[in-house]
Amino acid sequence: MPAETVVTYEKVVEIAERIHAEGSRPTVDLIIAEIGGRRDYVRRFLKQWREKKKAEEQALIDSAINENLAKAIFKDREEYMRAHTSIFQVEIDQLENDCSSMERGLAELYAENEELRALLQKEREEHHATVKNVEHSKAIAEGAWKEAQHQIEILKTDLGNSKIQIDRATKRLSRQDQNLGRYSSEVKTAQLQAKKLQDRLDETLAKLKDAQAKGDAFAKTSERLQEQNDELNARTMQTLADHITETNLRIEAEKLCTIATERSLALQSELSDLLKPKAEETPSVEKSSAKVKSR
Repeated sequence: MPAETVVTYEKVVEIAERIHAEGSRPTVDLIIAEIGGRRDYVRRFLKQWREKKKAEEQALIDSAINENLAKAIFKDREEYMRAHTSIFQVEIDQLENDCSSMERGLAELYAENEELRALLQKEREEHHATVKNVEHSKAIAEGAWKEAQHQIEILKTDLGNSKIQIDRATKRLSRQDQNLGRYSSEVKTAQLQAKKLQDRLDETLAKLKDAQAKGDAFAKTSERLQEQNDELNARTMQTLADHITETNLRIEAEKLCTIATERSLALQSELSDLLKPKAEETPSVEKSSAKVKSR
């Protein structure tokens, strides 16, 4: 998967302010089209900017409008209702756009979740295959190690026997040196046997060193296979943790969409109540002004 663009609150605010200054309404899709990034992050930052902008505008209205100015602006109840109807309609449109954006974000999260599931399944299959190969290689290495140990024991036994035979030959040579003239032929034979035994001893020592080297190599191979197995286990745990994180993000997005839907329904209900005609009584300008301030 390609690396995602890092989205910050400052970038979103900069784009939103520019779009607002141009006379358009900033949306999640317009901002993503310019800077990219994850939809849920852009939506959250844009919502924070809208709330801040709304609070600033309301503060300006509260500081600039007094009771007389309110009477001049809202001359009757119908004009008051039209103004607030327009405000509510803008908020409803904004909520509908947010819901649409959140639905697209949920679709993207579902697609990413399915991709992660497939990747996790592939990782599990590769891990199982690697574990089987490691276990097989480990079994082979252990068998070779046992065989090497057995050969070492045999060589040690042969070495001991060779030393005993050398000692015996040496003693025999000592006895035969006393009667060299009479046993010269036996001395030569004993010397040849001693040389053969020495050659065999040297060969046995060389085999012993080779077997020891093979044993060390098998031990290093076993350690390396164990390290690979530990690394695979760590990768599997990290993949599971990433999947849990993505699932939690999807659940949070679903909750946000539910809250936005409930808010939209509440605003529509309030708008319906405001649009109902009340022929029996007409609120005074002062009551209308008080409602404006309370809102």
